[in-house]
Amino acid sequence: MNALYSLTLVPLVILSLIPLVVSDNISPVLNQPITGGEFTFYGAAGRGACGLDVSSCSAALSGSLFTAGAAWVPSDLPDGRYILDDPICRGICVKIEYQGKTGVFIGDNQCPECAVDHVDLSTDAFLLLEPQGGTVGIAKDATITYLFCNETTLTLCDGSAPTSGTTVLPASTTTAGGNAASTATTKKASGAC
Repeated sequence: MNALYSLTLVPLVILSLIPLVVSDNISPVLNQPITGGEFTFYGAAGRGACGLDVSSCSAALSGSLFTAGAAWVPSDLPDGRYILDDPICRGICVKIEYQGKTGVFIGDNQCPECAVDHVDLSTDAFLLLEPQGGTVGIAKDATITYLFCNETTLTLCDGSAPTSGTTVLPASTTTAGGNAASTATTKKASGAC
């Protein structure tokens, strides 16, 4: 009986010593165009789900793309605020192709009710792609592609042309885990999320 007890207890002890691996939800959809998508708009203001100041030219991404259980970690921002240590908050952008127009926007907020093929844009970003306001604020039949911000050039909502090789991200913010989050104009960063 003791041998059987030992054989059952040992695997449980070993399993309890293995750290849980938290995988991110964004990686499987990166660089995979999603056709038949839609985008809406909201009054972007304040701090978004990442704890960063929400840009007037940005996107709230599907809540299902955020990593469950992501930790809030201290940043090196001047105000010392905590930010969400999630891959989306460390430089994920969304490219939206719609009726011959293309816009690339930083994901700095969460849209809990949005599916992966639905992006909620700031009003300025929405109006760049759909100046008529869409059908009751919804634009359909778009192609949505999630990608690393450091591998693209963001669309600026103020009408100015972005300099090639630049992107609009929060100023470099190193979290406790050594990851960088970013919102001021910076050169393309090297490395990945």
